[in-house]
Amino acid sequence: MSITQESAFEANIEAHQLGYGWQSLVTAAYDRKSGVLGDDAIAFVQESQPMQWGQFVTCVRVASWRRAARFSTSWSTFSTTEASVG
Repeated sequence: MSITQESAFEANIEAHQLGYGWQSLVTAAYDRKSGVLGDDAIAFVQESQPMQWGQFVTCVRVASWRRAARFSTSWSTFSTTEASVG
């Protein structure tokens, strides 16, 4: 009598799916907390919703520039203050 192993069952299912166009994924890329494959999720949104992705990227860039400008302003104020104290 043959004993069925869970790993053999999984390998059989994966082999079948790969034969029908599915792609094998790197399990290390899976984020358990969010439940997604980050790079695959981003690629999906980029391909399926290019206009919305462009808007998102623009918002991120503007927010980054604003943070950089605030940091630059506060740093130059700090540097000027430190120079006058010393």
